[in-house]
Amino acid sequence: MDVLTRLAGVIRTRKEEHSWPYHLFLTRALFQHSIGEGHRALARLMRERYFLTVLTSNTDTALEFALEEQGLYPPQYEILTVGQLSNERVAATLEGQESGIRIVKLYGNRSQTEPISSLTKLPPDIKASLQYYFNQNIIIVGCMDQEEDGIYALQSHRGRSIYYVLPNDPPLDDVVVKSLHKQDKQLNDFLITGAQGEFNTFFLLVRNEDQV
Repeated sequence: MDVLTRLAGVIRTRKEEHSWPYHLFLTRALFQHSIGEGHRALARLMRERYFLTVLTSNTDTALEFALEEQGLYPPQYEILTVGQLSNERVAATLEGQESGIRIVKLYGNRSQTEPISSLTKLPPDIKASLQYYFNQNIIIVGCMDQEEDGIYALQSHRGRSIYYVLPNDPPLDDVVVKSLHKQDKQLNDFLITGAQGEFNTFFLLVRNEDQV
């Protein structure tokens, strides 16, 4: 059984047992201008409650449009953007205190090339909640090398599963690789790369595995 098949099975089992689903982090590196099949597959998984809270540093709106294609509109799901809602609301969502389908945006909607300035750095209480979010069973999709706040949060990860999904093998000094080594886990058991690690392909395959 390959890593993706095993992960898809775990996601399905958690949903069937009404266990808290895997956390999901979509990195800034995944910026896209249009809805892809991966967004549609992820939106279907969210509609069917395989994922509930999706955290992203990505700044586009493709996932929101994909949810609308699935017939979901606010208030059927909620977007929480740091700086636009109270820190308490965002923190409560990251810490699993609120139910429902939610997208948490760390940096709002801005262009891919627009830098995250010091004015958009996260406040301390949000950083603390990020540590909680990253310290659960989590799937990270996209490279972490530009994720300063995510890297900080991930350093506190202990014991639970981290699946890392990206097209290319990460370098040995990658923060996720270091975290897995620190936990004495085998990279091959938690790393999904190559064709399966492409954003569109990954979510399509997870969705298809669920139909088996």
